[in-house]
Amino acid sequence: MQIEQHQKCAHAPCTCQVPIGTEYCSDHCREHASKVGDSCACGHRGCSKPADSAV
Repeated sequence: MQIEQHQKCAHAPCTCQVPIGTEYCSDHCREHASKVGDSCACGHRGCSKPADSAV
C-alpha cells in the first residue's frame, strides 16, 4: 500500500492540502494565486482561512 503525500495549496492564504505534484486545491485558488489578501474563498471545509471570517 502506497501512502499519498501532500503539500500546502500554492495560493498563499489557503491552508488546504493537495497531493504532491498538484499546485492548487481548486480553480478559485488557481485564479486568485497572484492576488494579495489574507483570506481564501475556495470553499473547502478544512481551509482555515474562510473569506467570510475576514473583517
